[in-house]
Amino acid sequence: MLALLAATGAVRQRRRVVTRLTRPVPYLAELDLGSWLQRLAFVSGGYEPELPLLLTRLRELHPASGALLDVGANVGLISIPAALLIPTNAGVEAQVISFEPAPENVQALRGNIQRNALGPRVQVEARALGEQPATAWIEVERSPEKIAGSGTANLLPSGQEGRLGAEPVEVATFDGLKQGGWLAPPISVVKLDTDGYDLMALRGALSLLRDDRPFVVGEFSAHCIAWHGQTIADVVSFARRHAYRVAYRCQWDRLGYSLEPPTQFKDDLLLVPGELENLLVRFSAVFRR
Repeated sequence: MLALLAATGAVRQRRRVVTRLTRPVPYLAELDLGSWLQRLAFVSGGYEPELPLLLTRLRELHPASGALLDVGANVGLISIPAALLIPTNAGVEAQVISFEPAPENVQALRGNIQRNALGPRVQVEARALGEQPATAWIEVERSPEKIAGSGTANLLPSGQEGRLGAEPVEVATFDGLKQGGWLAPPISVVKLDTDGYDLMALRGALSLLRDDRPFVVGEFSAHCIAWHGQTIADVVSFARRHAYRVAYRCQWDRLGYSLEPPTQFKDDLLLVPGELENLLVRFSAVFRR
C-alpha cells in the first residue's frame, strides 16, 4: 500500500483522504498522507489501537469513572475511539477532553469529531499544557517534498523560538484550567504524548494529581525529555513525591507494564496512584508485579 501511494504521488502531494478506520472500533477520519503517523493509521486501519482500550479500561477501574484527558491529541486517533468506547451514559458530559496546540491538527481534530457525531462528548482545548502559563513555540514535523514527516508537534526548548516554521501557542496549566472551571468533571485518566513536554505538563497539575488522583499513561520519551534538561529519574522522583507508583512498558506486541525498571528505558510509563495499585490486580493482562 505504501509503495502504491508513493508511486501515484499521493504522499508527495500531501493528499488528504477521508477513510473508515476499524481498530479498535470503526470510525471515520480525515488523514493527511504526508504524515507518517496518519499514513500508518490509513494503511493499518488504526493508530496504536491497544491504547484507547487501555485508557478506557483504566477509566472503568478508577473509583470516579470520570473524564479522560488526551494531551497531545493530534487529529483524534486516540480521542475518537476512546470516546466511542466509553458508554454514552458514563455520567460526565465530556467523556474525553482533547488538548492539541498545533492549529492544523486542531482543525482536523474538530472535523473528525464532527464526522463521528461525537459533539459534546469530546471537548477540544486548542492549547498546550505546561508548568506555568506562558507563550511557547511549536514545531510540526513535516516534509511535503518527501515521504517523511511525522505530523507530530513538539514544543521547542527555550532559546529555539526563532526556528523556521515554528508557531507561537498558548501554554496553560492543568490546575489553572481546573480552577477556572474548564475541567469541571472529575478526571480519571490522563494520557500524555507531547514529544518531551510530559513532565512539564504534570508539574502544572499538582492539585489535579492531589484531588482527582488520575491514572497517567505517558510517553515520557527519554530522548525527547532530554531536550528540556530532564531525565527519567526526574519523572520517577516526581511520581514518588506525589504518592504514585511507576510502571514501565515491558511488552511491545501489546501494552504490558512492570514495576521493575528495564535495563535500558526508551519510553512509555504508567503512573498509578499508590492507593489504587491493588485495583490493577484485576488488570493483570497488562500489569505485572
